[in-house]
Amino acid sequence: MGRRLGIEDIGYYAEKVMVYEKILVGRDPDGMPIFKKGVQEYRVEGLAARKVQRYFEDGKTKEILSESVPVRSLYKRIKHVYDFNKVLIARRNAPNQPLFVTGKGMSKFLRLG
Repeated sequence: MGRRLGIEDIGYYAEKVMVYEKILVGRDPDGMPIFKKGVQEYRVEGLAARKVQRYFEDGKTKEILSESVPVRSLYKRIKHVYDFNKVLIARRNAPNQPLFVTGKGMSKFLRLG
């Protein structure tokens, strides 16, 4: 077993997280919503996170950041955690599994000397 990553660790070490989400695709002929499972990127700012939405304008990528939400409300749905060097430091293998630190992420928690 590996080390589990907590909410405070995400606030301190993470730059972005990828979160499992249901995305509304459309509606069926009866008017019922049709969802697909996907992953959405959030940018971490302390113990809050903002959803990142990208679009193209004049051949260039632009970003829109949504309102802040607490990391605590996203924690159970987080799939991947990346640090400021864009290195994957934690991963959840399935939506109902714990969030474990990866091999590269383990170096952040070593105590030297």
